[in-house]
Amino acid sequence: MATDEQLSALESRIEQLEKRVADLESDPNAPHDAIATGRIVFGGELEIGGGNITYSWERPAWFLTGDAWEPSFQRIAALASPIRAHVLRRLVEKPATVAELVDDGVFTSTGKAYHHLNDLLKAGWLEKDAQGKHSVPPARIVPLMVIAAAGEDH
Repeated sequence: MATDEQLSALESRIEQLEKRVADLESDPNAPHDAIATGRIVFGGELEIGGGNITYSWERPAWFLTGDAWEPSFQRIAALASPIRAHVLRRLVEKPATVAELVDDGVFTSTGKAYHHLNDLLKAGWLEKDAQGKHSVPPARIVPLMVIAAAGEDH
């Protein structure tokens, strides 16, 4: 059985090889008049909320300079509220029902809770289980953190 160090080294080698292959291959779908070439990549590995998350995402630059901005910015617009940022930070740590969020003082009323939670659900930043607990899907945690990091003063 391989050690954690051996697995980590193997994962690193695979990641390097995948990057080299991606660099060598051209994207046959790229339009000839593309504004940008190259690629955009982000990802992360973290332990949060009692679990481990490894996430990686990549898109060709030409794709992100086209029509893809519209739905992406609509999804990001759902985050443009200090209360929603607070809610997402809370739900990343531990799923909760509307009642629990009100009891914890995250919301002052169930009406406000449903308003904000429904907008975040529609935008794909949250999911709700059969017991009514809201949580941030694992595939959204790293993107949320990337958005927060992108907003830092660079």
